[in-house]
Amino acid sequence: MKVRIVRDGEWRVLAVCSERGDCDLLEFLGELEGRLAKNRDRLLGLLERVAQAGVPQNAEVSHKLAGDVWEFIQGDLRLLYFRDLGRVVICSHAFVKRGQKAPRAEVARAQTRCNQYRAACAAGTLEVIGA
Repeated sequence: MKVRIVRDGEWRVLAVCSERGDCDLLEFLGELEGRLAKNRDRLLGLLERVAQAGVPQNAEVSHKLAGDVWEFIQGDLRLLYFRDLGRVVICSHAFVKRGQKAPRAEVARAQTRCNQYRAACAAGTLEVIGA
């Protein structure tokens, strides 16, 4: 499994990538326009703050969904993530929220990526790609 460094500071923020090194999260965020682009910029600012000071304890910005999956909230954008030991946050993917709850399929996708990440760490096959 490959992960890309998104932000690095006191905490390390990583994003899950394909085996080719493509990052769903960064591609998704790069395609946003209009008001969603403003939310994207705020979300990236949040990730910068996470890298400097850790995960916010404010439930309006970040909270647990299910299992190991948490979400960052910025306007209509949701970024699903999980944590590793120490000061590491791994971003699975992001999406535009359309309803009251995060779709089960999105949460399941993030949980699957979490399981794959943990398996890669255990097997020693995790590859970290620079920013």
